[in-house]
Amino acid sequence: YPTKIVYASRMENVVGNFPNIFGPPPSIPFTRTQTYTTLSYSKHCVQNRVSMSAFSAGESFTRFILHYKSPCEDFYKAANITSITLLLMGIPLSHTPKLIRRKRSNSSKFKGSANSTPSQTSFEAEISQFYGGYSVLDAFRYIEGRRYHNSDAQYCFPNDSEELRRMQLSHNVFKNSWGGTNFSAPVAEMLSDGGVHVFDIGCGPGTWCLEMSLEYPKVTIIGLDISPTFSLGDKPPNVGYMQCDALDGLPFPSETFHYCWQKFMVSSFTKGQWIKQVKEIARVTKRGGWVEIMEVNVEFFSVGPALRKLSEGCRRYYISKNLLPSISHHVAKFMEESGEFDDIISEERDTYLGAWAGEQGEKAALNLVQAYQALKPVVRPVLCIEEYEYDELVNSLKRETASYRTYMKSYRFYAQRRSNHLNMPY
Repeated sequence: YPTKIVYASRMENVVGNFPNIFGPPPSIPFTRTQTYTTLSYSKHCVQNRVSMSAFSAGESFTRFILHYKSPCEDFYKAANITSITLLLMGIPLSHTPKLIRRKRSNSSKFKGSANSTPSQTSFEAEISQFYGGYSVLDAFRYIEGRRYHNSDAQYCFPNDSEELRRMQLSHNVFKNSWGGTNFSAPVAEMLSDGGVHVFDIGCGPGTWCLEMSLEYPKVTIIGLDISPTFSLGDKPPNVGYMQCDALDGLPFPSETFHYCWQKFMVSSFTKGQWIKQVKEIARVTKRGGWVEIMEVNVEFFSVGPALRKLSEGCRRYYISKNLLPSISHHVAKFMEESGEFDDIISEERDTYLGAWAGEQGEKAALNLVQAYQALKPVVRPVLCIEEYEYDELVNSLKRETASYRTYMKSYRFYAQRRSNHLNMPY
């Protein structure tokens, strides 16, 4: 099988003790800033998989063994894979074959305003390094000064440094609404005991991963996201990261993780994709393990005219893309119909927007303003208004939410995967 074996460690002069089926380990030692990789390709494609072996927090040596298809054009066109990067033990490891870089640089199917080409920030320079030194313009497109995915993904938010900060703010806002907790599933004791694998799907900047890794240092946490927004700086030794599109399938063997967490994918999946995604999450979760999904609707309560107009434009855009703006009405049903879960539990919390709710309300209102600023390229055309009119609507949100005492809801759905295959509908 085509295999990439990545040896990585914080320790100097450490050599891995790999299973005999992969041949003897290399005799070349390395340091924290070096990696040794052995690449072997097959002429034919095999099923894309990633497996972990002896992967637990606290070990002085950790290894990933990646099984992937041979680098043929047909595979990458079908899978839409541009790169797979791991941040393991704080070390960035990247696999970006030349043919992938060539394909990306030749891509011209994405249209968008590229009138302004902002100079690279330190964050964007880091992302450029992430892509093997190639320009970020090969992987992204610029619209009205903001950077967006250069892909067919439904996701409509930017993926620049400004959006990175908004996502971190959003995490803090909604975490506060849930009493400062990062999850609701009854997994605290399991996480405290350690020796378990946790999967964060759609991890964004990795805020949830990092907080969980510090609170539960005995667990191993892997984050996955379509964007390379996970900062490439020093990370706790029990955190790893992969960049790929979840819609291509989760690149892990069945029953890999004890606990899977997914948050705020309302902007990412159509109904059919949601059904597929829930089954995929169940597949990579160990039997008896837990799955938790957190979501928000494009819905606000006690709203003024500006937010009513903006949210209606957002809802119409989502519907035009076959997304589900009222996703909370569907998640439990998707989980139930997968046949993989028993006793699905749902909870909801209010998030207050505006100065009427104090400092946290002001932060929530700021998050709302920044979100609609980010959505401007897709919502403004739906509303058929001029740019200055859209800006006026967004700029009035802080004042309006305070006056109308606006709030919104967030939802968490969690369940334990069945320990057997009984009553499976497929």
